[in-house]
Amino acid sequence: MKPWILAVLACLAPFGVSAAITVTPQISEVNAKVAELAKTVLPKDIWVIYDIDMTLTKPENPAVELANLQRHHPILGEIFADTTHEQRELAKYLAVGLYPCKTAEKKTAKHIKELQKLGVTSFALTAAKSGIITFLREQKPIYEIRPRELNALGIHFEEAFPFETLFLRKFPDGESNFPTYHRGVICANEKPKGAVLCAFMDEIKVAPKIIVMVDDRRHNLKETRRALRARYPQIGFIAFEYTGAMTPPESVKIISADEFRAFWEPIAAQAKQICPGAHRTGRTFVR
Repeated sequence: MKPWILAVLACLAPFGVSAAITVTPQISEVNAKVAELAKTVLPKDIWVIYDIDMTLTKPENPAVELANLQRHHPILGEIFADTTHEQRELAKYLAVGLYPCKTAEKKTAKHIKELQKLGVTSFALTAAKSGIITFLREQKPIYEIRPRELNALGIHFEEAFPFETLFLRKFPDGESNFPTYHRGVICANEKPKGAVLCAFMDEIKVAPKIIVMVDDRRHNLKETRRALRARYPQIGFIAFEYTGAMTPPESVKIISADEFRAFWEPIAAQAKQICPGAHRTGRTFVR
């Protein structure tokens, strides 16, 4: 079974939900497909939806690279041995989503801008939680943080829709948080992406003719395809499984056990502080 970081990889006529998933290491291949579609479909009728973590962005710290996770697997298991499932999930998000990151490819932002010039609607859909988190001594809703992170990397989706924030209250989580759209980013609050996307279209009463989805996790693509088939079968669906954020093993900086601990121990402590749990599972972090 893959470590968590891996679980952190033709025009349609008539329009329908395509079963094929294209594996690609380059966002430029997505652009080429959309440009082809735009020859026969109005660009405004095409939505391009991107995952964020390990698709648009990747962490800068080598402590989250697969080679180091495998090398220091016992240490990671030790650090997270007494944590709850919720704490481990939060730690994954802290490590991948909130600590310094860079674009998955050097030209990721450039490719997105080029696609936006065609007139398609593009935005991000992340599985991330949407609620308030304490990060860098500041309390902020996660749904506000994610667009800012992308903006800092030159990626802007604010013009996707003519409103700033929308709460999808159909999916309560018991903590007064909901999947939330904010400035071009939907935080699904750990709900199935396809279900959230369909609820979003239900709410705004707008749907495209074709959706192109780019995600590093194949199960997200499959689940979205199933949801569309059930709720919006008239929408064409083209899926790209993106692998470009994976650093080639030969390019990974191998770090020491002390360096590895220095990154992960504060994250574990922060996860426990933010999400206190009365019951420990005793399971190791990496499965």
